[in-house]
Amino acid sequence: MNGQTGRQQIFRELVRTIDFQQVIETGTHRGATTEFLAAITGVPVATVELADRYRQFAQARFASNPNVQVSDGDSRDFLRRLSVTRSDALTLFYLDAHWLDDLPLADELRIISGSWSKAVVVIDDFQVPGDAGYAYDDYGPGKALAADYLPDEIRSWTLLYPAMESASETGARCGAAFLASPYLADVVGKLRTLRRAPTSPPAGTRSPSV
Repeated sequence: MNGQTGRQQIFRELVRTIDFQQVIETGTHRGATTEFLAAITGVPVATVELADRYRQFAQARFASNPNVQVSDGDSRDFLRRLSVTRSDALTLFYLDAHWLDDLPLADELRIISGSWSKAVVVIDDFQVPGDAGYAYDDYGPGKALAADYLPDEIRSWTLLYPAMESASETGARCGAAFLASPYLADVVGKLRTLRRAPTSPPAGTRSPSV
């Protein structure tokens, strides 16, 4: 959670409001967010990490926790596998596998939107419009994590951002985007810790296809 108490409040409100049945995370890193999500939800957490050193660290960290499954490999393949057996459950996604040159986020969103109809997706390191105090990732032309990066397949989902201003946030103050499927849009749209995007995501750079 990057030491961000405001973001933790968002997740706690989400979990109080929606009875999620599973959490799916891409980009385990050392497992700090994994541990937080497992603790506040109490449901199975499936997470994937491509980098061997981080995956091995996380596997050791959660070796005694049967509720957390740490996998290795590409996040897109991971999501495709899970879509076969786990797409009916109310799912909380946390997408944070975007630190290499091969940016998987657009493909991840396409896979999720095509398979899960009852889900909330959280994207870490995302631009928060109107609040430059929130940091976000920019990997070059067409690869800034901002609203116009979102693929067309996810545009029917409701886009929201933290309601808390960055000046009141703690820790790293990384931005985030929240996407609610149409099934959950009304519920998520009423949360006090989130605000709806000021406008629909503008047409912009089209993300590469899966």
